[in-house]
Amino acid sequence: MMRMHEHRESLLPLRRMAARLGVPYRWLRDQAKVGNVPGLKAGNRWLFVPDKAEAAVISIIEAAANRAIDYCLSDPMDDCVRVFGSMDHPMVQWMKDRGFNVVQQSEQRMIDWAVNLPANDDGALSPIGGDS
Repeated sequence: MMRMHEHRESLLPLRRMAARLGVPYRWLRDQAKVGNVPGLKAGNRWLFVPDKAEAAVISIIEAAANRAIDYCLSDPMDDCVRVFGSMDHPMVQWMKDRGFNVVQQSEQRMIDWAVNLPANDDGALSPIGGDS
């Protein structure tokens, strides 16, 4: 059993842990709140054991990388993003957080400018089959 003073050096506060992982601190806090990333809420601060938090975030990234969403704009002049597939995909939440009007499209009709966006390990968006 480890004593608290043995753990003190290894615990990182929220913002330092997020910077180490390369993720937004709000996202890390939200993941800790729902139990997806192990963390300790001490008063109004979140503390993390780096190895455990990193393993949990890698698991989340790997799960997201195995899912993809298809989306298209209903009209080039329209700001509506129509999602074909899961509305709980991380990219859908990313679009919502940035003010996009995201709606689920039940029909599987795709139009000329539809693309498939995978959740890449580095977070970059690259259409499948595209040269970008």
